Amino acid sequence: MTGLRPTTNGVYENSHVWREALPDAVTMPQYFAKHGYTSRGGGKILHHGPSGSESADNPSFQEFFERIVYPRPKIREGAFGCFDWGPVPAEDMCDTPPIEWAEREMGRAHGAPLFLAAGIFMPHLPHFAPPEIFERYPFDRVVMPPMPPDDLDDVPPLGIELSRKEWDLWKGYLFENPPPENDPASLKSLVRAYQAASTYADDMVGRLLDRLDETGRS
Repeated sequence: MTGLRPTTNGVYENSHVWREALPDAVTMPQYFAKHGYTSRGGGKILHHGPSGSESADNPSFQEFFERIVYPRPKIREGAFGCFDWGPVPAEDMCDTPPIEWAEREMGRAHGAPLFLAAGIFMPHLPHFAPPEIFERYPFDRVVMPPMPPDDLDDVPPLGIELSRKEWDLWKGYLFENPPPENDPASLKSLVRAYQAASTYADDMVGRLLDRLDETGRS
């Protein structure tokens, strides 16, 4: 939204408040609004928590549809934090409300050119998707990604450090004492859920593109 890298703005962590680091920065929707546009935003545009927090006296958007807090339905035993996956009812998906809102905004007359941003959360963990999308990926046809032992040989030290942080989180759960392959908590189930969550996100993008065609906007 500012065009600035972390090396310039100093915002690296989720706990860093970006507006405190960049009190005078003009975001993209602010720039458009200054040049006669109506600015609207919804969903995951800025990040969660402090790193994406806005100041009330200097908001990026003239109107913003707040991202729905993810319901995180409990679908299996042993899940920890936001690291979960599996099918959930369509009404529990957090991306559907902001996409429906964006579809409505595209159909409204705003009296000015419209800058509209719609952020999609998926396929971020937890990897959830409606059951009908999971049906597109039969379990016995899931293709596992290659996992070569030398996969990190060309990764710089910081990347390796970050990967080890994630590895420590997952190794006991999925690799050292893995559940059976057909278990809802298995690595294969996780890969399938990632595919389904990615397809759900694609479907949301498709809805936005279809609505653009319907309304003649560009």
